[in-house]
Amino acid sequence: YTFTELAAHIESLPLRLKTVTVPYYEASMAMIEKLPTKPVAIVLSGNNADYPHLPMYEHNGEFEIIRECGLPMLGICAGHQFMAMAYGYTRARSMGWADISAMEPRTRMTKIKILKKDPIFHGIKNNFVAPEIHGWAVVDPADEFQVIAASDYIQAQRSTKRLMYGAQFHGEINVAYNHGRKFIEN
Repeated sequence: YTFTELAAHIESLPLRLKTVTVPYYEASMAMIEKLPTKPVAIVLSGNNADYPHLPMYEHNGEFEIIRECGLPMLGICAGHQFMAMAYGYTRARSMGWADISAMEPRTRMTKIKILKKDPIFHGIKNNFVAPEIHGWAVVDPADEFQVIAASDYIQAQRSTKRLMYGAQFHGEINVAYNHGRKFIEN
């Protein structure tokens, strides 16, 4: 769950996709296999449930999906962090402060630098700004991931083995200064 209305944003894209929202505690490979209509992709959203204070075993189904599912996958905010944590819980941790640039004056926004050319950044200028609402970040990507964008910390990662991306920023938030909106469509 995220207050950013991610599902509505995805359904508004010209891709003509429908979404199914599944709570983290129900997510697993078994759940995906039981769906009557098989998904074409998985998006792991942000999570305002203060997940660092929950027992990590409650997310084992999500970690299983990240490690084993062959579907294209996008992790946003906590979903991005979970992609790293699926390969070791300590790969994401508290920043010791909160980046709430989605609520900050535009002059205080951090620029995100694209480090590797990738189709997911098509139509996005280098050194872009996008809203952020988080207090945790990926500090050590798993071996199968490479960092493709950064600010003072990792902003985007991609798997080197399959179609799987993670983004710390919120490309789905509908505000005029969000240069990362195309990221989700791409």
